[in-house]
Amino acid sequence: GTLSRVRRARQRIVREVIALVTGPNRRGRAHTMYREGVFRIAGRLRSTIEVEWPSGRYVLSTSDMVVSLRTFVRGPYELGHLQQVVGQIAAITGNPLAGRDVLEIGANIGTTTVPLITEVGARRVIAIEPSPDNFALLMRTIELNGLTDRVDARCIALSDHDGSVQFALTPRNSGSGHVTTSADDACTTTTI
Repeated sequence: GTLSRVRRARQRIVREVIALVTGPNRRGRAHTMYREGVFRIAGRLRSTIEVEWPSGRYVLSTSDMVVSLRTFVRGPYELGHLQQVVGQIAAITGNPLAGRDVLEIGANIGTTTVPLITEVGARRVIAIEPSPDNFALLMRTIELNGLTDRVDARCIALSDHDGSVQFALTPRNSGSGHVTTSADDACTTTTI
């Protein structure tokens, strides 16, 4: 009766979810919605989540609805742009970045740092990230990928003069940090 109909319905739903995730259209909108849902549910349970892509493994903040969410759903944030820029640099200079040292200003959580080594072939990356929270995730990502000997990460802000500044972060977008002159900025501010 009723119990067997409920079991059949549950089995059908499980089959549909499995087909949605593993089927031929898994990179479509349905798959994106599924991964976004997993990310949001994880955010109710924990502050970070790990994800693995061909370029490496990443530690993401479940409160970050831009860089971390996009990385969880689609792969390293703006990886396509990185590949285009690297190609343009090689075309202009005649020299690829492979085997070279790269200075990365605004390393965020490592979604460019790791591919610079694993995809582009940089010898070493000097990764600058002023946000202490982003820096902590960056360090975990570097360690997770076994790149501590190839990445010199520094939790500092770069400027043309010495001093301290107010640095503001948008709570739901770890990639939107900026220097501010006002402690009343609508973002979370810290002095660095």
